Amino acid sequence: MWWWTAALAAEGDPETPAPEPEEPEVIEISAPEEELGSAIEGIDDVHAEVKLGPQLEDWVPLPGNLVRGRFVVRPLLGAEGAQGRFAVTAGAALGHQWWTLGDGPVGAGGEELVRVSAPIGGLKGRRVDAEIVGGPWVGPIGLRVGPTLTWDRLDPGGDLPVLEDAVLVGGLVDLSAMLGPVVLTAGLQPAWVVGGERVGADPEAVPLPVLGDETTWRAGVGLIGDHLELLLGAALRETAIGPIGEGTLGLRVRLL
Repeated sequence: MWWWTAALAAEGDPETPAPEPEEPEVIEISAPEEELGSAIEGIDDVHAEVKLGPQLEDWVPLPGNLVRGRFVVRPLLGAEGAQGRFAVTAGAALGHQWWTLGDGPVGAGGEELVRVSAPIGGLKGRRVDAEIVGGPWVGPIGLRVGPTLTWDRLDPGGDLPVLEDAVLVGGLVDLSAMLGPVVLTAGLQPAWVVGGERVGADPEAVPLPVLGDETTWRAGVGLIGDHLELLLGAALRETAIGPIGEGTLGLRVRLL
């Protein structure tokens, strides 16, 4: 009988009449005096003004200095001459570049780079060097400074003096100018012997001033493209066996 009792409790007392429903209150809503605009009004004008896509000409400088970067791989080909002997040089470079994005006239940029090369032909040896450089850009003019590390040896052959195996620590000062897609560079790299039996350069036997144990004077020109960069460089290294001339052809491939 428990289900019957529960049913009565749910239905209530049949003798008690149900209350009559009350009339609902009517709320009048009047139209606004001024017409409200649409949420999508003017969207066609916005579409006409905003360009979507990765085009470089559509990029707008952002406030502040945001840092961007990319890795680069660069095959190297060149020539080297010392003590009247000449050779072709071949190698590769791997590095990382970084730069800032901003709407001001002053920015910054830099590079971490490792190069490996060796002469083929009239000279024997090998060269490994690394550099970490960076500095400001003011308009089209850039300055890069930073430490360098070199490990090399060069043997002209025969009875000619040998540039003995050594490790050198130094610094690089490099000045660049951007002229549209063309970049011009000039700089110098003094270095000091920290490992090996090599002696410093004789200031009387080289054409340019010597800073430290050895000094390298550099100049170059580059052509900058969307994905490739072609680099031509010349350098004069002042060493214990006299001046060493270098010419390089570099092709830089942008990975990211």
